[in-house]
Amino acid sequence: MVTSWIVEHEADLNALKEAGYKAIASSLLKLHLYGSIESYSQYVKEIEINLEELENPSKITCKYVLKTLFKYSWNVPLHYFDFIRRPLYYTHPPLEFRIYKLFNEWKHVEREKGNGSTRPGEAFNDHG
Repeated sequence: MVTSWIVEHEADLNALKEAGYKAIASSLLKLHLYGSIESYSQYVKEIEINLEELENPSKITCKYVLKTLFKYSWNVPLHYFDFIRRPLYYTHPPLEFRIYKLFNEWKHVEREKGNGSTRPGEAFNDHG
């Protein structure tokens, strides 16, 4: 795991040099969001809709949709138990750690260049 994290860190630093902080941080966030959404795909596949009710659209109300989602949401915690029984091998450092390291490296490079402020609010404005 440590070797993999070191390799990921080096890849992040190379991407930072090539694309800049904004692009790499944005890409990492998008990948993280996609992975989170993808993990719920199994949950969505398990939701069953009553076909008879689909034939009568007037029965498909907001209340019906919420009731159906609530009914199947009880199964969501069960997916976490599957993860505990068969944990994944962590090949990548946590997102927060990666972005923190990238930001600090970007800030260090910007200071060496002598370019303006490196306040967190301005972190996504690449300077070149």
